[in-house]
Amino acid sequence: RRRVAELGSFDAAIRSNLKTQMPEENYTAKLTWGDTDAAFETAAYQLALNQISEVVSTSRGFMVIQLINVSADAIQTEAELQKKRSGILKVIRTRKADVQSSKFLHDYLKELDFVIKGQTFAVMVRLLEERVEFKNETALAEQKMSPEDNQPVDFSESDLIALRNKPLITFSSGQITFGEIVEKLQQRNVPLDNRSPEFMRNSLRKEIFNIARDEILIREANERKLDERPGVKNDLRLWSDYLSYRLLADKLKLKEVTTNDVHFGNRLRTLKDKYEIKIDTTKLGKINVTTIPFLAVRPGQSNQLVVPYWPMYF
Repeated sequence: RRRVAELGSFDAAIRSNLKTQMPEENYTAKLTWGDTDAAFETAAYQLALNQISEVVSTSRGFMVIQLINVSADAIQTEAELQKKRSGILKVIRTRKADVQSSKFLHDYLKELDFVIKGQTFAVMVRLLEERVEFKNETALAEQKMSPEDNQPVDFSESDLIALRNKPLITFSSGQITFGEIVEKLQQRNVPLDNRSPEFMRNSLRKEIFNIARDEILIREANERKLDERPGVKNDLRLWSDYLSYRLLADKLKLKEVTTNDVHFGNRLRTLKDKYEIKIDTTKLGKINVTTIPFLAVRPGQSNQLVVPYWPMYF
């Protein structure tokens, strides 16, 4: 942050530190309120033009922000205004729910005396550092900062045997061992961030925390017999369907379709030229919805569980 402030821009600081030019898209982005991390947005919206922020703690790590341009979207119609207002209210509700959820989780884990065992974690990190090939600064400067070739979590058989039963997570009602965490990391196909040892250590710690959090909440849910509730049963069935789909897609090596692969505009124009479209307003007024849940896998986005209402005509 000090270097950026001294030289006046990220570009100058990067050239000074790495002795090379980094593509601008690697460190610039257009920010629209509600689209990203709340802490990041709060800091960004407090900046004056060209001002540089202090170090900001976000869900993606620590960041330094510089405001380089401001633009406003023109809202042309009342319908557009209502749509934007609806989106803003949805973000506000979601963020309030996130705050409540985070507070509950923090208090609950504190009550359980939740601890990641530092010594065991340090051993895990050291063993992985010996097996991971980290990128150098020049390589990082020449590509986007989200590495596509991260390495999987992998240990030698002798290390696993020696450490398998060592507790990595402890809490008042139990523990989670090194071996259990490694198994979960491999099941989830968690990649190691090989940009640097620090990136790897921080991302690994976050993944381990998430795994332990999920395991503890599952145990608590089972004790409270939440799995017997109809809504939970329904969600479990949906997740089971989704995971089955993912396993099958991975096994068959199915190519994931993205929005770039689907030319909606051209397709719609073709259909419009081919078919005459008429809307029956009497039937339109009789549209009802069912509560039939189904799974929607959105292109380019993983782990999307959606339970919308499905239109049905009578």
